[in-house]
Amino acid sequence: MITKIFAHRGDKHNAPENTLIAFQKAIADGVDGIETDVHLTKDGHLVIIHDEDVSRTTDHRGLVKDYTLAELKQMNANPTFPKLGVQRIPTLDELVQLLNQFHFTGALNLEIKTDHIHYPGIEQRVADYFHTHSYGFQLIYSSFNLATTNQMIKLAPDVETAGLMIYHYHALKQLHAQNLIQVYHPEIRVLRLHPLFNRQTNFRPWTVNSKSEIAFCLKRHYMGLITDDPVVALQMRTQIQKEG
Repeated sequence: MITKIFAHRGDKHNAPENTLIAFQKAIADGVDGIETDVHLTKDGHLVIIHDEDVSRTTDHRGLVKDYTLAELKQMNANPTFPKLGVQRIPTLDELVQLLNQFHFTGALNLEIKTDHIHYPGIEQRVADYFHTHSYGFQLIYSSFNLATTNQMIKLAPDVETAGLMIYHYHALKQLHAQNLIQVYHPEIRVLRLHPLFNRQTNFRPWTVNSKSEIAFCLKRHYMGLITDDPVVALQMRTQIQKEG
């Protein structure tokens, strides 16, 4: 099995995370997949940002849920790469249109961020969006919130919902036994600490950044890995899995 390389929040190593330029750079890198996060604004828009609070990744403070889309669009989402200029928080639709524009046929892993703040109705909004819009990539849903995981399985049974693991391991195992999830997304440290998992390959671990972690996943031919530095992971895959 060739391990697919997922860019964590885009090419976060070379651009501000979860911005259109980060996703565009990831596509240019040649990644197999993109992992990102979706929240809900005060006025009901689906936006791409990792944290519930905007303070780490923008020049403002406060919770995403307390801002309208227009207010979020006034923020600079590029605190780390001044040469790339002002970047904005994208909507889910802007991300999908970008992927369509560049004919991206890999995978989009959309994490629905309901583990700290549950946005009422976000699951239905996400499912409705993809039911009514065209896209040429593979769609994957995930969430740390077990209720959201179960809801996405029901709302979109034809779309892969992965088992995002920190909590609810036994519940996810039950979903796997029922053939409702096929792939787990565990933290890389879990896989390295528990050799029992080495017998399986149905993993896309996160966040796989050091060369030793990348090599660990590639030598075991996991389904995928999620990394902040996709360029290095792609280079290592050429070497390790070609040799294997």
